[in-house]
Amino acid sequence: MTDLPDPLPVAAGIVSFHPDAALLLDLVATLSRDVGRIYLFNNAPLEPALEAVLADYPALVAITADSNLGVGVGLNFIALAASRDGFERLALFDQDSRPWPGMLPRLGLAFDRLEALRRAPAALAPRLVAPRGRVAGASKPPRYRPRRGCPPDGALTPVDFLPTSGTLFNLRTLRETGMFRADFFIDAIDLEWCFRAWARGQSCWLASDVPMEHTVGTGTIPLGFGLTMPNQRPFRMGTYLRNTLYGFRLAHVPLGWKLKQLLYLPLQCFGFARHHRFRAAAVGPMLRGLRDGLAGRLGVPPDGPPS
Repeated sequence: MTDLPDPLPVAAGIVSFHPDAALLLDLVATLSRDVGRIYLFNNAPLEPALEAVLADYPALVAITADSNLGVGVGLNFIALAASRDGFERLALFDQDSRPWPGMLPRLGLAFDRLEALRRAPAALAPRLVAPRGRVAGASKPPRYRPRRGCPPDGALTPVDFLPTSGTLFNLRTLRETGMFRADFFIDAIDLEWCFRAWARGQSCWLASDVPMEHTVGTGTIPLGFGLTMPNQRPFRMGTYLRNTLYGFRLAHVPLGWKLKQLLYLPLQCFGFARHHRFRAAAVGPMLRGLRDGLAGRLGVPPDGPPS
């Protein structure tokens, strides 16, 4: 087996909100071996004991917001800080991501290859898989949509969009494409950015031979027709619906995707409401999300989690 080279000038960023201490510490410990700096943006204060342990990592820079500003603000703050500090690439993670040692250098080699082939890569992601030992159906890994008319290169596949977690970004391209939409707060931020990158002549890639364990939601909801969806908290379902509907007015979001969502969203709404027994606490955020998406009202959701 060939030895991996020293890491390229790469930083890592994590956006957290009341994280599981053990998972976050494992993530920081793994990343500290492969990157020059770790930026941790906290949307809520950390427990003092966790802060004390994190202080032992000299490469970690922690920033805590006064209130929950959302994932988009955290991602942008991290990207700007890494750019200011001279890093060329940035890998972004959720607080419960589970990369393995050496994963980022391996993605870096693949990124180098795509750049050498002049494929204009903006982002490259590992393939997210359910954590080992999880009961079947406890988490739904994302489905990746291969980009039509764009040939793969071995295990590297061009895809329409990527989840943020584990994804390696070219910071120059990120700045040129534009930062993440902070007004989305959470949900569909990565999807909108990837569609924007494609519209500007850049590309997004999946390294299908590089798995990374990651949990999406708190179980799955059957929708019929062989379809399932992740079970999320009601406010998350509301922001997902809001941001998806708002995306219909964006020219860089493909028409085919919009038409597919027109068919899929009603199925998701009914399946989510039925799963939660049509309780007002579940249906209310969905209705507000639909209303706000149609009206173009974005920002911090009124029923979002407090700090």
